[in-house]
Amino acid sequence: MTSSARTERQIRATLARLEGENRAVREELDLVLGSKARRLILMALHPLWTLRGAVSWLIARTPLVAATELWRDFRDHRIAFSSLASAPDEGGAVTQWNPALGITAEVHEGLLCLGASTFTFRTAVGRGARLHAHCAMLPGEWDAGDHALEFRANVQVGSSSETTASRLIRPSVRWSDRRWRKLTVAMPDSVEGQAVIVLETRAAPEAGRAVAAAWGDLTLAWPRSFAERKALALGAVRRLQEWGVRGAIAYARGRRRVDDQAAAYTRWVSQRQLDGPALEAVRAAVDALPYRPLISVITPVHNTTPRALTACLESVRAQAYGNWQLCIADDGSTQTDTKSVLQQHAADPRVRLITLETSQHVSAASNAALSLATGEFVVLLDHDDVLAPEALAEVVRFLNAIPDADVIYSDEDKLDEAGARCDPYFKPDWSPELFLSYMYTCHLMVVRRQLMEDIGGFRREFDGAQDYDLLLRLMEKTARIHHLPRILYHWRKSATSTASAGAAKPWALDAGRRALEDYGRRTGLGSEVLPGPHPGMYRLRRTIQGAPLVSIVIPTTGRPHEKRGDLLAQCLRSLEKTSWRHLEVILATDTEAISDASQAALDKLPHSVFKYPSRPTFNFSHKVNEAVRQSRGKHVVLFNDDLEVRSSEWLTAMLEHSQDREIGAVGARLLYPDGRLQHVGMLIGVCGLASHAFHRYPGGSSGYAGSAVVARNCSAVTAACLMTRRAVFDELGGFDEELPVDFNDVDFCLRLRAAGYRIVYTPSAELVHHESASFGRRTQSAAELALMRQRWGAALERDPYYNPNLSKLFSDYRLQV
Repeated sequence: MTSSARTERQIRATLARLEGENRAVREELDLVLGSKARRLILMALHPLWTLRGAVSWLIARTPLVAATELWRDFRDHRIAFSSLASAPDEGGAVTQWNPALGITAEVHEGLLCLGASTFTFRTAVGRGARLHAHCAMLPGEWDAGDHALEFRANVQVGSSSETTASRLIRPSVRWSDRRWRKLTVAMPDSVEGQAVIVLETRAAPEAGRAVAAAWGDLTLAWPRSFAERKALALGAVRRLQEWGVRGAIAYARGRRRVDDQAAAYTRWVSQRQLDGPALEAVRAAVDALPYRPLISVITPVHNTTPRALTACLESVRAQAYGNWQLCIADDGSTQTDTKSVLQQHAADPRVRLITLETSQHVSAASNAALSLATGEFVVLLDHDDVLAPEALAEVVRFLNAIPDADVIYSDEDKLDEAGARCDPYFKPDWSPELFLSYMYTCHLMVVRRQLMEDIGGFRREFDGAQDYDLLLRLMEKTARIHHLPRILYHWRKSATSTASAGAAKPWALDAGRRALEDYGRRTGLGSEVLPGPHPGMYRLRRTIQGAPLVSIVIPTTGRPHEKRGDLLAQCLRSLEKTSWRHLEVILATDTEAISDASQAALDKLPHSVFKYPSRPTFNFSHKVNEAVRQSRGKHVVLFNDDLEVRSSEWLTAMLEHSQDREIGAVGARLLYPDGRLQHVGMLIGVCGLASHAFHRYPGGSSGYAGSAVVARNCSAVTAACLMTRRAVFDELGGFDEELPVDFNDVDFCLRLRAAGYRIVYTPSAELVHHESASFGRRTQSAAELALMRQRWGAALERDPYYNPNLSKLFSDYRLQV
């Protein structure tokens, strides 16, 4: 290993330790503040702290503060640096984002750095831009010597204007430096354009070692134009009229992160927009491919506005890939302008047009267009939407790599009424359980024509959800459904379109429900379709086949927790709420005797107690394996002793999926006692080796495109509450005992996926998790982390259920620019 690689590894280890220490402090604070009795003690012992907290609480809830925030958002554009990609200097500076870095009771989104560091960010800014930042030396450095650290921010816009500001932090001398300090850089009002922002930390030469520090809440802001402010004001009035005062206020409070992501997407688009030479390069590359199938684009048309229809048809003619045909069915249009546009484009020999005498609606018109198609593949294009110019070329590239693909879908975005791109949807790879929750694949959809004709094309009785019904039938015929993670389709929003509001077409939502019900009948699921958490989303509740025994395996020390009480007794009492009665509890305990309260609760449940033999070192995987060997059930649930059942149907909801032979493991929705999200599925290769999606977000969060509130596939689920079939557990040899503490559940799930099984998260199984009460605070094992990276290095590079266009620095699905 080179010295630079060794240094980088040491720096990363130090940053991980610092972040772990910060997280531990925050968890201790949460523990203290989570108890009413402890809060009262603190209030008595620290009256000034209490007064400050009360004043801060009151101020934060005054209308003046909310009004100030709204005014700032109305006045300025804002960009969070965490949505930008940074380039470290050649000296090997290493950074790590921490979403909640607390220093002296003040919390900011922190960019951790160690030693002399330089980081460069690039983005476009408007006139009068300002850089706002906080900076601090981490608490562990304050009394470790007389360290001084200079924070310097340099902003250069264009080639001429350059502005610099700096701040010297010396907490061993100045107590005022033992907190976050502000740093602002104001750029001249006359300059705008591409900005290069360089952030530096410089330690005094006598420091002798690298000093840990952080930048906090890095943002850029510049004034909005009059036209932009006018548009915001008109939008606020419209929302006030449509949603009422409460709805408008709720939108305004949640606007900031939406604005950041909207701005990030605008930059993302500008960086990836293909110009003329780039498209010519795509055209040359695709023309050189050995496989160049004819692609038929089918478009049903009915009274489309000339402007939208022209943009739609011209987007096909502008394709970088030339071997296409456009098959149009005019569904009895009565508007002269629409028919005129169609006739003009029909002059192109690659365009085929069929005209229906009267409107027969979208499915019949789509089938009429399909009857004109002779291509090997069919592309579905709505009459007012637009294809990206590289769309068909990217499809053909994909087919050259995977020629047996039967269905391909891409990412998409929307066009607002001004024609600007917005609202991107970066989708996961093929996720059957997510698809049964809602029609997420949508556009662009490419289907092998022969397969489409074999299933009979579109069905008129499902107009409004005809694409959903089509793919529900296709997935019964083929498993070769693939995702192309590029935005190739622009879906036009309008006041009445599904793209603009899911509830705009209630008849379409009803058609989707009926299509899903029909799927359940065809496949023999005996299922019931229930309304989902949002319009267009569903819950497919499956009938349990037979009455299989479920073994709930609870590894435990058997002793009450010194700080949080008898959580095992609470856990066992909560199991009495479970509506599924064909169960047994296997209690794997370290001690012969458990508390009287635990024993009383256990006696009310079918159970057996397994005394786990003592070992020189703790090995959770070994304990789980031994406990599962004692079980008799067809299904096994690994169940932490600090869980608390919230919904009576939790076990039934997990069993619905576990009974499917293609499913290897099922995970539950876990909440912290204060209602925040603890587990809604895990992400692989994000925030390190693995992370929990939307960790610590409010419990009411829907996640990205509903990912927290609908059943979906994911790469791993936590073993805090994991169901699997006993036969599958035995097939894999149980948990790997080389991973005694950490990552054993992630490893188990990755082995399941490698064996061809799917992993499912279901929000219908909801429990409270008093996380790690049985372990306490600890750090992850470096040896186990190294083993996982060695074993699963390639799998850690890309989680198939997490789009590669999203940031790996955060677990909340934000865009990486």
